[in-house]
Amino acid sequence: MNKFIIVLAAILAISSAQTFLCEEKDRSANKLCTDIYEPVCAIKQSNLQGGKPLRTTFSSHCNACKDSSVLFVAEGPCEAYPENGTFCHPNSVNNKMCPMIYSPVCGIVHNLFMLCQGGPCVQTFGNGCQACTGGSFFYTPGKCLSKFDQDQ
Repeated sequence: MNKFIIVLAAILAISSAQTFLCEEKDRSANKLCTDIYEPVCAIKQSNLQGGKPLRTTFSSHCNACKDSSVLFVAEGPCEAYPENGTFCHPNSVNNKMCPMIYSPVCGIVHNLFMLCQGGPCVQTFGNGCQACTGGSFFYTPGKCLSKFDQDQ
């Protein structure tokens, strides 16, 4: 339990992070990228049928999107995110309906109106779909175990 809270605190630096799609204009293998190190966690489609997406840290959004297997990216290195977590696809905010299955998850939310001291803002959602449509960009299984939880 404490390990989970410590890992969430490590994400503080990227608590305002989001996920971003790689656009077609970013896909050119010949595109020149700067040498500025602004790491991103790239989410790649797994080669295994039904497999979990793969995560790879790239030095920048530009370098990640040049890789055709990258679906989308999140700010910060992959190592900053718990291994058992799931990134929300950038288009998931457009979902109109989520299943009414209760399988609680702890989502990291970006809240412009609230400053969470000592760690990122987290919120317990009923399931992963509700987390992604409710403003979270990343979630882990189970209820949040933090005093900053805005239990839904």
